[in-house]
Amino acid sequence: MTGTALLKKFVIIMYAIFICTCISAADGNTIRKHKGIMAENGRVMIVPEAERFMEFAVLGLWPNQESNFFFPAMKWPALATEKQKRHIEERFYWLNFELTHGDIIPNLPPYAHFYIGTPDNKYVPESRGREKEYFTEYLKKNVGMSEKEIRERFDFFKSPVRLAWPQDICKVLGFDEKGRKILGYCNADMYGYPQAAKKIAETFPDKFTLKDTGDRISMEGGDENLVWGPDNNIVFIAGRHRAIRYLNRSRGIYFDKSSISNDFIEEVRSAFSQAIYGLKIIFIPEKMLSNHDRGSDELFHLDMVCAILPNPKGGSPIAFIPSLDKDSYDGITHVKFSADFVSHCQAEYDAAAEQLKGLGYIIERLRFADHPVRCPVNIVRYRDKDTGLETILLPKYPNQLPINDPNTTQARIMKAYDILNNKYKAWYDNANNVTYNELLNTINEVSAIMDESAKDKNPIYDEWEKAFKKYGFKVVMVPTYAWGAGGLHCQLLY
Repeated sequence: MTGTALLKKFVIIMYAIFICTCISAADGNTIRKHKGIMAENGRVMIVPEAERFMEFAVLGLWPNQESNFFFPAMKWPALATEKQKRHIEERFYWLNFELTHGDIIPNLPPYAHFYIGTPDNKYVPESRGREKEYFTEYLKKNVGMSEKEIRERFDFFKSPVRLAWPQDICKVLGFDEKGRKILGYCNADMYGYPQAAKKIAETFPDKFTLKDTGDRISMEGGDENLVWGPDNNIVFIAGRHRAIRYLNRSRGIYFDKSSISNDFIEEVRSAFSQAIYGLKIIFIPEKMLSNHDRGSDELFHLDMVCAILPNPKGGSPIAFIPSLDKDSYDGITHVKFSADFVSHCQAEYDAAAEQLKGLGYIIERLRFADHPVRCPVNIVRYRDKDTGLETILLPKYPNQLPINDPNTTQARIMKAYDILNNKYKAWYDNANNVTYNELLNTINEVSAIMDESAKDKNPIYDEWEKAFKKYGFKVVMVPTYAWGAGGLHCQLLY
């Protein structure tokens, strides 16, 4: 080997050591332990979502507003005192947080740092304010956190949008050489999404950095993920709606109801790969791009179709895919889904299973009997930094079956919401100490009934838990509630 070649090899080795040292120092000696691949000549480390340590999580607070799902509109009685108004408003804010987020915070690892988006009143005019104040009190009284822990683990930023779904505003692609989280975003995505991603990076420039993927490459994170392929390379997977969105933007033609040719699919695949570090791109289920009428537009995001996870026991990664029971009911309305609805959802699930099995993934099907938004693959997944265990947060919804049983936990919760509305009306119509105290007691009773779902017998949840544990995953149960939209994975950007 010539002296020039030796010198070149030495420089490459020293540069690699330097990059690893910088990354390690920048993030508490954890980033170098992530399992991923280097890109951009060593300037970027791409890490699958399930391999990250959950050392951070972005979560959004809903505006403190007059009306929320299921709860009475807070129109104040003329005789209500300011103290009573504030107390009722705070308690309803806590209830709404639990309804829309479940018991997420205490079930994340104790080392996780939170970045909390509070609504910017300039862009979210329905906000009455006090979100940070009420949330902080919630952490103290409902989660049991001290002021010191809150100061150390929570940072806040003003969000230019109601941040209901942080997962969807962008996609975490990995880490740069300074250890900052790389947020891939698209200016053409839904209004407020790119603005929120930019606000996070602007507020915490030493923790986050941005990657603009252009105006055609959607970065709606709930419909995308970074996973391992069976060949041990990282793959960028996306729902079929990302491919459709690209074609709508690039060609100015409405492709949502069209059958898409293989040439168009390859065009989209190439464009995504060029935008995302040259990674292999898989659209799921790809078959439905050319057979649109067979699928269901209710499955609008990938985290409603599959969860691909590393195999804790080694070997091929595992694709968990739902299977919708023929007798399925909406958990809120109790309306049975039509056979046509079920068959279209099932066709999409089956197509995803067929495609991923053909690529070499292990396939595990998980049955459920509710709306697809509350399916078993809308989960949070990470590798525990302290134990190294592949960990999932698995939502446990209140049992709703049999659907006509008034004593199921879900039926009792919905009945409690009705009682709460009646008690609020009684206070509004005749505000005095008796009706006020009855309202407070009912709020406590609603919260207690919701908490019971954690202890509720739910055979379908038990099947999910057993399936994940069979492969060696650590399963953390998270009490979660039916409120009409979203799931556990949607709530966090991490």
